[in-house]
Amino acid sequence: MLTTLFSLFIKHCFENFSKTLQEEFLKKVKLGIICTAYSNGAFMEFISKNLGFPLIIAKTGIKFLFEKSKNFDLTVLFESNGHGGVYFNSKLISELQKLNCFASSSKDIQFLDLLNVFLAMFNKVIIY
Repeated sequence: MLTTLFSLFIKHCFENFSKTLQEEFLKKVKLGIICTAYSNGAFMEFISKNLGFPLIIAKTGIKFLFEKSKNFDLTVLFESNGHGGVYFNSKLISELQKLNCFASSSKDIQFLDLLNVFLAMFNKVIIY
């Protein structure tokens, strides 16, 4: 499922941040994963146990997933039929820029840049 792939990528970036950058990231950025009750149970269990991001269950219909995404700065959301994506607000982009001052190594900067490039792949037309 795309939700798992995208969430694992975000987690990979986060895990490669220095301890200081991880702490600042968690203070400033609220992440969430949203799916419907029709999602595969094994998928939901994997997300809950392995990723450490909040898993929110929404009613079926992409509009309900979008509504729940407003509670987060960065959201990975998909319905079982494939509708969805990675959505983020403007606060996230500004916070990622501010987090550069907490980067303690070139590795921190590399993974912040990688996260920015990843986010640039998604449609910015849908703004909430």
